[in-house]
Amino acid sequence: MAIDLTGSNQVHWGDLGAIAGLSNITVQFLWKADFADLSSNQGWFAQFTDPGNGSFRVDSGDGTNLDFLLIDSTGSARSRRATFTPGQFVEHVIACTWQTSDDEMTIWDNGVQIDDADGFTGALGTLDDSSVDVTMGQDASGASCQDGQFSHATIWGRRVTDAEIVSMGANRVSPLFYPADGILHARMTNTGDLRNVWGTEAGTNSGGSNAEQPRIFNPGEHLVFPPAAVAAGGTPFHHFLRRRTG
Repeated sequence: MAIDLTGSNQVHWGDLGAIAGLSNITVQFLWKADFADLSSNQGWFAQFTDPGNGSFRVDSGDGTNLDFLLIDSTGSARSRRATFTPGQFVEHVIACTWQTSDDEMTIWDNGVQIDDADGFTGALGTLDDSSVDVTMGQDASGASCQDGQFSHATIWGRRVTDAEIVSMGANRVSPLFYPADGILHARMTNTGDLRNVWGTEAGTNSGGSNAEQPRIFNPGEHLVFPPAAVAAGGTPFHHFLRRRTG
């Protein structure tokens, strides 16, 4: 399951204080597009109201691009952009990263790096300490949602490695196997499953409805574990059978 969000629909958590002061961040989520092209609606995944009041936003830019925007504690803005055409009902694992060591921002789609241009070019310090809620769907500034099915909103306070992004994106690795050293992981498998499993924040749903789950691969799901067999006079043992999936 996932949560279908359109227009003013929104899932929001509280202010995640652990974001304040970060000099590295990775944000990631699963999204299945309702339409073949991006709309002028901007809302995706954000802790943002307006410049100088927020920390990050993933949005649709001018309706043809995927933008990753960061705001530091002084209000300086930096963004990275990717030309992006989602395709109707296509599933995407979107990941965006920033690390201060080389001031690099990247955007990934299903384990492939796709960013190709800079937007805002301000110098970044540490991220804003705003009290704005983290949102999925319509953001705190009122930008309407980019329609689709959303799940597994995730934030790490580090630059997740390329190998980890490829594993989680290209291979659709189950979020059960995500590196569990982050700030937020909300599975969003249905409207009642909004809590942060890495913290204490309980998400709130405003208008979203239950939807089908984007297809992911759970390592090990191809193994069948039958009851233990016992040889005469011996000890129990398991015989593993391989089951084809896909």
